[in-house]
Amino acid sequence: MGLRRDAEGLLGTLESVAAGLAAFQGSPVQTEYADQLCRRLVPLVEELRSLIEERVDRSEIMRTMAAIKEVMHEVNGASTKGEMKICEAGVLEAFWDLSAIFQERRYRDERP
Repeated sequence: MGLRRDAEGLLGTLESVAAGLAAFQGSPVQTEYADQLCRRLVPLVEELRSLIEERVDRSEIMRTMAAIKEVMHEVNGASTKGEMKICEAGVLEAFWDLSAIFQERRYRDERP
């Protein structure tokens, strides 16, 4: 796969997580937590999409990815402990598999 294709896969995965957070129904505390995570994640995903579309320098993309990873660590923690089923099976694993694509040497000569 090329960088562009993997970047689209990453965006799709993040959009799936955001949709799962928005649709989450649990206890009032869990639902509020999911809403907070969603409110943090959605603007970052939009920013990432914009950066990819504008084909900006990877350093800018990596700053946004660092912020996304912070949110995703919280999503991962809530989801993998079994407390909150936020996404379908395999979605979080797909995110972590794709999360380093902008750092990988195999894509060093490609622009997103």
